[in-house]
Amino acid sequence: MPGEGWKECRPGRLNPYVSDCSPIPLPDQTCSIVVAQEVLEHTTNPTAFLAELARVGKAGCRYLISVPSANSECLLKTVAPPEYFQAPNHVHIFSMESLEQLVGDAGLRIVSRHKVGFYWSLWWMFKMAGEAAVPHWEAAWAELQKHPNAALSSEHLDTLIPKSDVLVCQK
Repeated sequence: MPGEGWKECRPGRLNPYVSDCSPIPLPDQTCSIVVAQEVLEHTTNPTAFLAELARVGKAGCRYLISVPSANSECLLKTVAPPEYFQAPNHVHIFSMESLEQLVGDAGLRIVSRHKVGFYWSLWWMFKMAGEAAVPHWEAAWAELQKHPNAALSSEHLDTLIPKSDVLVCQK
């Protein structure tokens, strides 16, 4: 029986766990897929956290790691309450370069990089600035999506102020 601080969410072929990762309650080289989505910014020690993720991955294990984009976080700093950037919330802001360095130092090879979620960067900014602005943003976005070049516009906006920086990695 694994130690305190974790629980098995659902038995079966897919076995997700909730854990504080100090350590992850799994033997070495157990997992073939690891997802750490929007979690690294909350950790007290990102280096140790990534080392644990690498430890539980089998050779060839695929990893999906995402963090809030530094551009989005800087935008939110203008309107977010101070506790948003205090434990247990966002205690780290990672540039893509610093994220890549951490992942590489953990022994993972980056397969692809993605910047996604411009819509959500502004949605969260408006939400934190005042609820009344959110419906106006949603309506403006819906109008933009009707344009023939909406997908191209969204792609360019995702590179400017993505909500998340995403790395697909392999051990």
